[in-house]
Amino acid sequence: MNTQSHKKPFVALTCLLDLLFVMVFVALMVQDQQPHDNLQAAEQLISVLEVKNTQQKSELIRTQGEAERLSEKFTDLQRKHEETKVDLEKAKLISQNESKTRHMEVKIDELRAKLTDSARTIAKQEATVLAQRIQIDKLQKTPTSEKKSILQGKWDQYIMSNGRWKKLGRYKVQWDAVTNKTEMLAVSADKEYIQSLGLKVITETESKWVFESDWGHAGVGVFDLSRTPDGTFEGYSRMKKDNRQLARNRWVRVSD
Repeated sequence: MNTQSHKKPFVALTCLLDLLFVMVFVALMVQDQQPHDNLQAAEQLISVLEVKNTQQKSELIRTQGEAERLSEKFTDLQRKHEETKVDLEKAKLISQNESKTRHMEVKIDELRAKLTDSARTIAKQEATVLAQRIQIDKLQKTPTSEKKSILQGKWDQYIMSNGRWKKLGRYKVQWDAVTNKTEMLAVSADKEYIQSLGLKVITETESKWVFESDWGHAGVGVFDLSRTPDGTFEGYSRMKKDNRQLARNRWVRVSD
């Protein structure tokens, strides 16, 4: 705040009052015909004027001091206002940072949960891989001679035709070291009957033998055989598509 702006009105007022008293003094001097009385009146007027002038100077000095104090207070208020604005900005930034921190904490918790799930999945996968490796190691350490099918050997196929067993062909059953499965190969087959395009073993145990035969356009045949007391396997063949029963079968092992 500029203190000079407070001084100017008081100075102008003082000058105006001085001019007014001088004019009154001059008027009295001209109007009154008694010089002595006029002189006394002038002296009294000057005395009053000096007193008032002194009072006005004192008031001006007091007013100037008050103005300076108000200016200092205003400056202090401005400073505090600026400090408050800075504090508000800091508080706003702190609030924003706290919000961002909470958001980041939520994201971190979500990532931790995902990491935990991933770790569990990886652990399961590692356990599965380990089990498979153990199985592979066992198979690799097992001699080839020990890897064989329960039904390994050569088998002759017979079907019941007109009350008699009729031989249709010979098949070889063996263990395939590449696929680790039992495979069936046709050694010879009767040309009068549908030739198999491929044989697939489904079940093989000491008492049960189930396999499929691909007959091309004719469809797929299923052979469901059971062991008999004499060591042969007997049962029926049927169509896989409609489960229609076909011929009665007997399979006899002729060699290992």
